[in-house]
Amino acid sequence: DKLGVAHVRFRNGIVKVTASDMKILPIDSLKKQGAVWESMLLPYDIKFDETKGLFETFAERAMSRKNHDKNDEDWTKNYDIDEEEYESMRCSFGYMLHTYNAPDTQKLVMFIDADSDANRAEGRNGKSFIMQQIKRFKSYTYVDGKRFASSMSDGGRFQFSGVTAETKFVWIDDVQPAFPFTMIFNMITGEMEIEKKNKDKVNILPDRKPKFGLTTNYALPQFGTSFTARQHIVEFGNYWNYATQLNETPSEKKHLGKMLFEEDFTASDWNQFFTYGFKCIQEFFKKGLIQSESSNYEVKARKVAVEGQGGDGVVTQWMQDWIDNESKNYPDGISARELYSKFCHDNLLYIPEG
Repeated sequence: DKLGVAHVRFRNGIVKVTASDMKILPIDSLKKQGAVWESMLLPYDIKFDETKGLFETFAERAMSRKNHDKNDEDWTKNYDIDEEEYESMRCSFGYMLHTYNAPDTQKLVMFIDADSDANRAEGRNGKSFIMQQIKRFKSYTYVDGKRFASSMSDGGRFQFSGVTAETKFVWIDDVQPAFPFTMIFNMITGEMEIEKKNKDKVNILPDRKPKFGLTTNYALPQFGTSFTARQHIVEFGNYWNYATQLNETPSEKKHLGKMLFEEDFTASDWNQFFTYGFKCIQEFFKKGLIQSESSNYEVKARKVAVEGQGGDGVVTQWMQDWIDNESKNYPDGISARELYSKFCHDNLLYIPEG
C-alpha cells in the first residue's frame, strides 16, 4: 500500500482501491512491486456487491441510539443514527484497513460507548465486534487491555511480543481507566520496539509497523495536545446495548436474522462485507479521519482528569462556563487566587485566608 492506494489480496485476484475507483486485478499483475506474506492472501473469491449487507446494518445500528420519545410497539424502528459519528466510524475503519502509515496521520483509533464515563462502564454495543473484524482483511495481534502492565519493569516490555513482521494491526481490547497511554506514544508515531523473552529486540520502522486500535467501556482520564494528537475517538450508540437489556440477540429476525460470519454466512454476505470495507477505505481516502463535532468524550475525559474518579462534573463545568462567559473580561489574565475566590463564591464555599 501507499498514500491513497490500498490492495487487498484474494484467491481470484487483488482488489485495488483508490478514492475514485476499485477494481480486481490479476494476482500476477503486481509482481514487479514485490511480494507479500502468504498469510495475507484471503481464502475467498471476491466479487463486488454494494448491496447493504448484514455487517453494514450491524455497524449502522451500533452508531444509533434508541429513541425514547416514541412509543411504537416495535422499538427497532425507533432509533436515530448519529450520522456524524457513523461517518467518523467508517473513516476510521477504512484507516485501519489501509496498511500504509502516512507520517502525518498516525493515530490510535479508540472505540468507546457514548454513555460511558469514568464511574460507569457501558458495553455490549458492538464496538469490540466491529474492530475485531479488521482481522478479516489483515493479520492482527490481540492485546488484553485488562492485563496491560503499567510499567516496563512490570512486564510491560513484553506486552507486544506477539507482534511479528506479518502483523498489520494491533487491537488493545477492554482497556481500564488506569491505562498508561504514555507507554505507547512512541509506538503510535515512531518506530515500534518489540521485545520477546530471551530474544534480541526488534525495531519495526514507522512505514512498516502495524496500526493500533483500542476499545474501552470507560472515559479515560487523558486529554491535552499530546493525547489528542495521537487519538481518533469514535463514540458508539446504545442500540445493541438496549437489545441486550431485553435479552435480544443480533441474530433474531427483528435485527439481522442470522449470526455474522458463521456457517450460514453466504458468499453474497461475504462479498457485501468486504465491499463495505473497500467503501470505508475510499471514504477515508476522500475525507481523512473525521472527528465528530457532536462527541462529548473530551468533556468526560477532562472531568476525570481534573476531578478524579467519582467526580460529578461541577468543577469542570464551572471552569468551562467561566471561560465561555467571563474570561473576555480579563484580557491580561487572572490570578489563580482571584479565580479560586470566584469559584468559591459561585459555589457557596468557604474561602480560606492566606
